[in-house]
Amino acid sequence: MAMCRVGCFLLMYTMLSTAVPSAPIKIRQELFEQHQDTRSTGRLLSESSARSKVECTVMCLDYSGCRDCNYDVATKKCELLQAENSTVQTGTYTMSKPVAICPRDCEDVLLNGPINDGVYTIEIGNYGNERLVDVYCELSNDIAWTVILKRMDGSVPFKDNVWSDYKSGFGNADGEYYLGNDNLHDFTIHNGYNYSLRIDLTDDAGISLYADYMYISINDEADKYRLKLEGYDDSSTLVDSFSKSDGQMFSTSDQDNDSHNSGHCAQINSGGWWYWSCTFCKLTSGYGPDNDAYNSITWNNWPEHYEYFTYAVMKLSRK
Repeated sequence: MAMCRVGCFLLMYTMLSTAVPSAPIKIRQELFEQHQDTRSTGRLLSESSARSKVECTVMCLDYSGCRDCNYDVATKKCELLQAENSTVQTGTYTMSKPVAICPRDCEDVLLNGPINDGVYTIEIGNYGNERLVDVYCELSNDIAWTVILKRMDGSVPFKDNVWSDYKSGFGNADGEYYLGNDNLHDFTIHNGYNYSLRIDLTDDAGISLYADYMYISINDEADKYRLKLEGYDDSSTLVDSFSKSDGQMFSTSDQDNDSHNSGHCAQINSGGWWYWSCTFCKLTSGYGPDNDAYNSITWNNWPEHYEYFTYAVMKLSRK
């Protein structure tokens, strides 16, 4: 699991390859501890001018072996250091020390080296409101997927959870879980990227199917986590049963925000979802074959009717 710390100076910059014009752009983010009025006395690697402490820190990231940097606001001098030896107090210097790589999604995790599926810590949220969350990353096929929902054994209850549960998320990333609507909003709106959605389903006969959508975003709680969903891929092996939810607000048993004129879909079907009137699919209902179509993980029209599924995943990838 990649570890990060909150409350430090978060630096994000873009590294462009000039040698290979077609090379991908890599976004690097790293946390730095700031020590005001402090100067590191580590071994000096390089000294140059910089317009700001941020520019000085970027120089440290780009310079092989640099682990600390000093920036003198009075003289605009940037010192790149091999490692902190000791520090001295001085009124014009700020020392910045990297403490952790802080990925924003599983794509960042993949870019920084790990190739194994597993649980990783990422940072989400807009500037000044960053927070750390654990997610499951699927990385083994050279495509980085950030899992936002997983059902596989019924160990985590979904169908009886209320608005506050779906707001904050529940379960554990190493098993069944839901990332949470606040996290989904920040992830899809404030992360700086557009995301596509894949839904993976496996039925009780062991048949695995998927549906791809080219764009997904979730609005904030004030708009009841309204869903924006676009671009169903016709090559998907599941028929399109989710696009009807585009533009719909999220509903739970204690909040009726659906488009049904006379019913409460979250109570009829069980489980929080982007219901319209009511739904052709839902991945948050009860688990197990003993539940009827209204109260199980279902997807309409496979094969030509509602079908019970034993495995369900919603996951996002950068476009």
